[in-house]
Amino acid sequence: MPQFTVHTNQEPPLHTDRGLAKGWILGVAPSASRQRAMYAPLGRTLVVVDIENIMGGPLRGADVMADAYEQLLRSVLVRENDHLIVAANHRLAVDVKIAWPACRVIAGGGPNGADEALLAELSDVAWISERFDRVIIGSGDGIFVGAVHALRSAGLPVGVISRGGCLSGALRRAASFVRLIEDADHKVAA
Repeated sequence: MPQFTVHTNQEPPLHTDRGLAKGWILGVAPSASRQRAMYAPLGRTLVVVDIENIMGGPLRGADVMADAYEQLLRSVLVRENDHLIVAANHRLAVDVKIAWPACRVIAGGGPNGADEALLAELSDVAWISERFDRVIIGSGDGIFVGAVHALRSAGLPVGVISRGGCLSGALRRAASFVRLIEDADHKVAA
């Protein structure tokens, strides 16, 4: 598992679940002291998604995956220069790529395979902070708390998108902002 540098002298996290217009306008400005890659466009967002977490499990079906994708797009304004990484288990990865052709798909095996694959993507905090102005994590798993602290310590606002009943309290407290999406079970029952 990747290691993250966590600084304890950070300000308390700002929580907000308000979105503006068609996406989120963050109430937290990135640190002006961050080094920035000259070729990286301003305002870029890195969006990393554990699709199985957002879907409520790996065996939920194509309809639930499509619904998860639509909810994600309604929650986050993904623009042309943003980078979307979706992690899934090996069996689901091809279906994810077919459903979400514009994203980068990474596969991980085992109970925390998708989480660990995303953590590896988030481990180079300096590289991310030079190229992106915010990070959004599509998962409610507490395994991301260390990554959130490290990214926030580097001056990046970090948002979390999660299903309501699946959001770790520690992740909620660590994030700059949280957006809850509807659980697929509620949509199927309706």
